[in-house]
Amino acid sequence: MPEVAITGIGIVSPFGIGKNIFYSSLQKKKPVHLEPLSEFHGTQLENYGVGSVADFKDASKQFNRKHIKFMSTAALIGCLAGKEAADEACITERFAPHRIGIFSATGLTAANISESREMLEECMDEDGNFSEILFGEKGLPSLNPLNSFKILPNIPPCILSLILGVKGPNMIFNPWEDQAACAILEGYKAVKEGEADCVLVGAADTPSSPPTVAYLKQQNILGENSYPSSAGAYLVLESDETAIKHHRKIYGIVKNIEVICSAQKVYDPLSAVIGRTFAAAPALFLAGAAMGITNNRQMIGTHGTRFEFSLEINK
Repeated sequence: MPEVAITGIGIVSPFGIGKNIFYSSLQKKKPVHLEPLSEFHGTQLENYGVGSVADFKDASKQFNRKHIKFMSTAALIGCLAGKEAADEACITERFAPHRIGIFSATGLTAANISESREMLEECMDEDGNFSEILFGEKGLPSLNPLNSFKILPNIPPCILSLILGVKGPNMIFNPWEDQAACAILEGYKAVKEGEADCVLVGAADTPSSPPTVAYLKQQNILGENSYPSSAGAYLVLESDETAIKHHRKIYGIVKNIEVICSAQKVYDPLSAVIGRTFAAAPALFLAGAAMGITNNRQMIGTHGTRFEFSLEINK
């Protein structure tokens, strides 16, 4: 049975767009720039800083306008990371579309406040409470239908598959690190068992969006010394046989992946450096190990699930 090789990596992080920026920033121990959110002005969170991704203008030019108008920030982050990984491994040139899979995770559902403000205002009753009746009568009719594509959390990997033209096995998990770890595990198994010739595994998450920050703080998911950061990461997994045959760079050989319910305390080795990236964390973690940034091989997600892997680095 062939081994599973990592042949492509794509990363978008608060440091910037691209895996090289991520790598050099961590090597130089560059701190993430935290910015307060204007939406929280006048609230208890007005000075609370988050890690966000900027400089999308030039990067988004590689996608056509038809795709961009359907993209949320999470979709743009995910497509940039996924395309970087796919392009590095040249998967669309080497494999048939139906033999390329995508196994991805999503973040929490979050609407852009400026695009949804009118709809939200129409849903408030005389006491200032959300009304489901008003939502149906006035809220939905006031909302641009295209906004639904920007709100649904499964749209980012869907758009990525359209951009790359891949039609192979796929699964979408949402949300949190635990499910993202499962996405990587299933992608690994798809290559290992011959279900696909190669797969993209990873996620994009925007926990620094105002609605998500508010939820995370309300649920006490973010501690006093932790902050959320938006990020995306994808890796290309394929058999070592095809990687060698096609003369592709091999970052490392994944020997084993385990996802175990452990009910242990959250442990994300990269969070102290780049913040809590939630759904993107397992792929960032695996990518970091493949690039030699971290020697850790275990992390524990928000709900106590342990993600552990054995990786043989190709030096």
